[in-house]
Amino acid sequence: MNYPAEAVRLEDYESIIERGLASFCEVGNALLTIRERGLYKETHRTFESYCKERWGMTKSRANQLVGAARTIENLATIVAKPATESVVRPLTSLPKEEQVGAWQEAVETAPEGRVTAKHVQETVEKIEARKNLPKFKKPEVGWVSGSQAMNHAGSAILQLERISADDPMRKKAFKHVTEWINNQLTKGGGSRG
Repeated sequence: MNYPAEAVRLEDYESIIERGLASFCEVGNALLTIRERGLYKETHRTFESYCKERWGMTKSRANQLVGAARTIENLATIVAKPATESVVRPLTSLPKEEQVGAWQEAVETAPEGRVTAKHVQETVEKIEARKNLPKFKKPEVGWVSGSQAMNHAGSAILQLERISADDPMRKKAFKHVTEWINNQLTKGGGSRG
């Protein structure tokens, strides 16, 4: 496969990589195109050997850059975009549909407004932990006894205590439980004879 047009494309993509290993998004997209179109085959048998010999990077590192570029594409509508690949990297572990929300949460909760890779990683871990919290079914009946309401409230409070104090969903969860308890109290303690 020694087509002049393919060789020119390879040179174009390589010039992007040379210009800007600092511009991780362009680099990731260039590497993705080189990999997907097999342009590396002009000079190397495998993408892995191409990355190592041409750019001094492992295939794993190239895949990180590709993943970061894809994630940045997914965040296209967000105003505050990540500045470095290391800040984006934790988001790549989430499904595409969760990345925007996770990034927004990381920006909103960043200490002193400074988003770091560590903070994004912590945000992603919190999101993953929330997925693993048990789901509680709402009571099927409209009225519960006072003791049942207390049992439900006690269970809810125990679960709320498991939520990290700096988790932005904690406040929403407390509000939900408080509303439920108040709703039960306005129903006359919940008992119906």
